[in-house]
Amino acid sequence: MAARADNPMAARSTEPRVPAAAALILVVVGSVLVGVFAESPAALSVVLTDGLLAVALLTLATIPGSLCLRGLAPREESLVGRMTFSAGLGVGVLCLLQLVLGACGSLTRGAWLAGFGFLVLASLAVLARPLRDALRRNATLTLPAISGLHWLWLAVVPFAALTLLVATAPPGILWGPEGNGYDVLEYHFGVPAEYLAAGRIGFLPHNVYSNFPFNAEMLYLLAMVLRGGAIEGVELAKMLNALLALLTIAAMWTAARPQGPRAALLAAVLTGTCGWLVYLSGVAYVENAMLLFTSLALAALMRWHAAGDAAEPDARAARWALLAGLFAGLACGCKYTAVALVALPLSAVFLTHLRRHTGASLRGLMLFGSGALLTFAPWLFKNVALCGNPVFPLATNHLGYRPGAWDADSAARWDEGHRPPAEQRAIRSRLRAVWSEVVWQPHTGPLLWCLALLGLIRGRPARAALVLIVAAQVLLWASLTHLAGRFAVPVIPILVYLAATADVWRRPRIAPALVGVVALAAVLQLYPIAALYYDHSRVMDADGHAARLLWHGQKRWFVEGQWPGTAHVATIRRELPPDGRCLMVADARSFYLPPRVTYCVVFNANPFARMVRDAGDAAGLLAELRRAGFTHVYVDWVEMRRLRATYGFWPEIDEPLFVRLERVGLRRIEDCTFGEGAAPYGTLYEVPQ
Repeated sequence: MAARADNPMAARSTEPRVPAAAALILVVVGSVLVGVFAESPAALSVVLTDGLLAVALLTLATIPGSLCLRGLAPREESLVGRMTFSAGLGVGVLCLLQLVLGACGSLTRGAWLAGFGFLVLASLAVLARPLRDALRRNATLTLPAISGLHWLWLAVVPFAALTLLVATAPPGILWGPEGNGYDVLEYHFGVPAEYLAAGRIGFLPHNVYSNFPFNAEMLYLLAMVLRGGAIEGVELAKMLNALLALLTIAAMWTAARPQGPRAALLAAVLTGTCGWLVYLSGVAYVENAMLLFTSLALAALMRWHAAGDAAEPDARAARWALLAGLFAGLACGCKYTAVALVALPLSAVFLTHLRRHTGASLRGLMLFGSGALLTFAPWLFKNVALCGNPVFPLATNHLGYRPGAWDADSAARWDEGHRPPAEQRAIRSRLRAVWSEVVWQPHTGPLLWCLALLGLIRGRPARAALVLIVAAQVLLWASLTHLAGRFAVPVIPILVYLAATADVWRRPRIAPALVGVVALAAVLQLYPIAALYYDHSRVMDADGHAARLLWHGQKRWFVEGQWPGTAHVATIRRELPPDGRCLMVADARSFYLPPRVTYCVVFNANPFARMVRDAGDAAGLLAELRRAGFTHVYVDWVEMRRLRATYGFWPEIDEPLFVRLERVGLRRIEDCTFGEGAAPYGTLYEVPQ
């Protein structure tokens, strides 16, 4: 007390500056919401309804996640770090719980509330005493003191606002480079919708993508279950996806926090101003979830590495390796490529102490591998049970597949369709793709690569492992994928960590330069993603002015056929009777269509092609369609031509086939076009009964 009286400045420096920290939080959150409202009040209504419900779900999931963290890892000093690790484990619990319930045929709101409610209450019962003791020790609410650098959080505001705005886009609008979310309508949302309609998770012989690991899709399925329908759950599903992007910011803050508050702040801001988070929130893919789990795996590994720097490593620190493995396995449960781009490269960290502490390094590596296998195993077991191959449809030449699950023609089409185009398969072409899709990719930004290089100056032993990880990720991306830029996003957490923890930021009076660098990085990232959003949300009116397309939350446009290219959705919904069945040819975007529509992706054996071969003539094929119970047939001519020119299409199915079918009685109901006078992109037929 005497010291405080003698030195008032010292007293002020130790007091928590709650008003300033609270003001910063209010300014950032308020600015984000104001930005959303300024663009679209409808978008803000989605954020304040389904967005808050998504926040509540992840908050509740943090409770069983906290229990898991308490049993798995040594104590994390930072409260934000503990909550972030707990939230990540809680997301994993949500994913795997939904898989278990779906496999048991319990895809109902009541079953989920019972299962999840039991986990939450049981976790609270175990955590009650530790929580009470913690509250007694910290009876006064405190927030960390802030400095001028903390106002760098304002750079995240436009990115967060854009993230929430694009998350309110109905599936099918964003983005042009992704075929307007083709994969979302085909399987990221389409397959969970089929599971919901069937009441269980099972084998889908017409959609090979349903055999991918589906951790992210389990969250989308959960949204559909809670909302009581597939289309009804769209907004909640996309809000969950956007929250995973925002949670990744906290995960990278946690990863860099042991290197000091400045490193943590820089890591969070560099992550929050990354264009990929906005881009991936516009389409409900799996990369946001994979980025979150990868960032948390990195955070746990860096804590294991720090513990290994001690002369005698603490045996308890090995649990950080186990926790890192659990997160790496959850990343693998989002996408097969994470096995090569996340789990395998991250294991390089254990090489840093192999000479000094061989036993500890090998033990850590073993725990890391065990943890990864533990959380990835449910998806491997599912595929073994349903397909006879744990990584189906991969490695079918070596591991095979269950008879009837696939065929040689489909396997060959799959292998060819998931290789780079012929002109990009040479080494020189792959190197050009690395430059354009990874290094110079606008949503990553070349400046981030430059900042990461700063982390190598006077670096510590871990830096060598991180460089090895980046090199392995880029090499494996160029060797094993079809060179899509978003497949390389697991490199972002490593680059951000290297940039944020560079020794140069520790120098005195570096703050002005730090602010300038972060501001420049934010501007360079904001321009391309904001321009992309502008192009998708504006249209030129008759006067040549840009008018806003207020598509935020307007999923009815797709159900009612008002969006270009969706006229067939309204037509099929109107014409298909309650007891009817529709065969959809060529197109596989089934999400907005009734469950009674049957389709087949181009990489599966097509029963309709087999019908054509076996029928012999048009009259026999028409009779076969009647026997199969089909009352209608929808053909997408544009998609048929696209697939024939790219992945390949069944030669038996072509336009002359339907001309012959019309001659023997197939009745044309309606041609669907993009506008008056345009050629039809699809046609709906009725099968005479």
